[in-house]
Amino acid sequence: MLKFIYLLTISLFMSNYLVAQYQCNDYLLLDGMEPLKSIGMDTTRNWWAISEPFAGMSRITISGKQSKTYNDISTPIFSPDGNKWAFFAEDNPTLYLVSNDTSISLGYGKPGKIVFSGNSEHFAYSYYQNNTEYIHLNDKKYEIIDGVKDVFIDYYGTNLAFAIRKGYNLYAVKNYTEYGIYDEIKILGFDDNSKIVYAAKSGNGWQFYKDDKVI
Repeated sequence: MLKFIYLLTISLFMSNYLVAQYQCNDYLLLDGMEPLKSIGMDTTRNWWAISEPFAGMSRITISGKQSKTYNDISTPIFSPDGNKWAFFAEDNPTLYLVSNDTSISLGYGKPGKIVFSGNSEHFAYSYYQNNTEYIHLNDKKYEIIDGVKDVFIDYYGTNLAFAIRKGYNLYAVKNYTEYGIYDEIKILGFDDNSKIVYAAKSGNGWQFYKDDKVI
């Protein structure tokens, strides 16, 4: 009986080993001709690598697609379906927003945020000029002194939200509408009806809101 169990254990081990060996494969992602600065893989199974083709220059390769060279390149952001991506690239003195199908010159500035919509069709982006953050989503544009911590967009990519401070007070902003006045705010995102959902504190108590309604 012990001999049978031993043989069965060896058989199962060899079977699992052969299956694992069959499932593991090696792929050449980069040829190694350019020094590697950073590399990563997104949850969408896209991989990216930033290399240094020349001293002080950067190039990014995203799932095999290679970019031109820039002075600096940010970590790419991928859409939820994995079919689209975007990153910032600095080509002194110009900042560019580069996506899988276009490149936009942003003039002088520093990289900000990139946020894709849930349906992967749109994305919001921001960049800084001095102490002002410029936020864009489709035809909407915002200028925020000292910037914002986070930017949220709804599933369809039509509504945008963030929290701003004016003096000692905080406000939740959805598109061009302000909700407030609060002492603290934590924005959670949008519900399936494109209402902004957030927690806000006034005085000693916290409450949850959808737009301007307490829930």
